[in-house]
Amino acid sequence: MNAIIIAAGMGTRLNPLTLSTPKPLIKIFGKPMIEKNIEYLLQEGIEEIVIVTGYMKDKFEYLRDKYKEVKLIYNPKYKEYNNIYSFYLARDFLKDSYILDGDIYLTRNIFKKEIDESKYFSKKINMFNNEWQLLLNNDGKIRKVEIGGSENYIMSGISFFTNKDCQKLKKIVEIYVKDEIKLKKYYWDHIIKENIHEFDIGIEKIQDNIIYEIDNLEELVELDKSYKDMLPINSFKNEIQKLKEILISNLKIDLKDIGN
Repeated sequence: MNAIIIAAGMGTRLNPLTLSTPKPLIKIFGKPMIEKNIEYLLQEGIEEIVIVTGYMKDKFEYLRDKYKEVKLIYNPKYKEYNNIYSFYLARDFLKDSYILDGDIYLTRNIFKKEIDESKYFSKKINMFNNEWQLLLNNDGKIRKVEIGGSENYIMSGISFFTNKDCQKLKKIVEIYVKDEIKLKKYYWDHIIKENIHEFDIGIEKIQDNIIYEIDNLEELVELDKSYKDMLPINSFKNEIQKLKEILISNLKIDLKDIGN
């Protein structure tokens, strides 16, 4: 059993933080989110953790020294292709595998060594959303994947696939990467979406206060308030306050004369 973490993207929606730090290495409550997931995996005895890097790949190098179980794969096409190419590069490591997005934050350890069926770890969103919806049969197995909906369990960035299903994933991704359009537009989960009939996949229900996918600054601030000054409105207010302080200091202007 192992884990594959896809962490090659540029994370532009988290600018300006990601101008200097890859999104998976952004600290939440003082620890890079990818480190927390690595440590959770190690706690459950997962002894091989493969990380696919791309953007700012050198920033991830320290993880090899810090965790002997970590292997790094470099995706040189991270700007050109979607994450299906990162998945393709890790295909030879697929066995009984956890597959994680690099921008997942967990409030507790949901991994387990004793798992014998393929499944998505999933939270339910009742209001309408644009996430990938997992539509279930009466037996709890996934019958269809749709983008956008409400009152469904959704893909939440963590899944597990048995070796049998991993070999199916490997065969299909090797076909998909021959298509330039798929390389540019597809996430690896498109394999499941378009071939769900080939798999027998369930879900592991997760409370929404346990798993978070950090897509933008607003979601980061909602989780960790220490980043609130990074929001554009707060940043603008801070700049105005700095200008006021400069005027007061240099021109001896009373604060009440320029407004609060």
